[in-house]
Amino acid sequence: MKKDVSSLRKFRIYVWPVLALLVLASYSTRNVLGQTYDYMILQSNLSTEAPGVVLQNGTDNVSLVYLNDTSARIAVNATLSFATYNYTLDIVNTDAGNKNAKLEVFDSSNINRVSNATIILHNNSSSSTQITIVDGSITQTSGEYYSLSTSSTIHVKIQDLKESADGNSYFHTYLRIQEPNTTTYTLYTITFEFT
Repeated sequence: MKKDVSSLRKFRIYVWPVLALLVLASYSTRNVLGQTYDYMILQSNLSTEAPGVVLQNGTDNVSLVYLNDTSARIAVNATLSFATYNYTLDIVNTDAGNKNAKLEVFDSSNINRVSNATIILHNNSSSSTQITIVDGSITQTSGEYYSLSTSSTIHVKIQDLKESADGNSYFHTYLRIQEPNTTTYTLYTITFEFT
């Protein structure tokens, strides 16, 4: 009789945990193997498009236009005598509507070695002075908006550039492109480097 009781206890010790695991497994697989009622489809509403105004290297061949044609570096040689670069960078309106454009200085370094420079936007028949450097100081940091009509090109001109000492000078500008009669605008970065 003692054998039967001890074997019954051993049976209970091994069988009850196995039964408990089977019951738990059956409940969990029912939920896992059940019907799918909820599902999600992800679809982006965003798209990409080419910019309406692009930057291109001017005929002076002194600019480097970066990816997506929305930023550039203009590197010109400053000397002890006056120099002018008429077509350092082209700003092209590929959009169907008119735009306004202007330059704004937001940072500079080692400008004190530049005795003179004037940055101008022009279309060969009219122009707008944007930035002026006199005796090593930026005296005009921004200009008036200049009209950039549909499918037209305006040019960045560096006029009367002259240095007073050797070295490198930099100033960083935003090209602000505004939709006429709105407050909507886009900023492109243009860095000027005088070596």
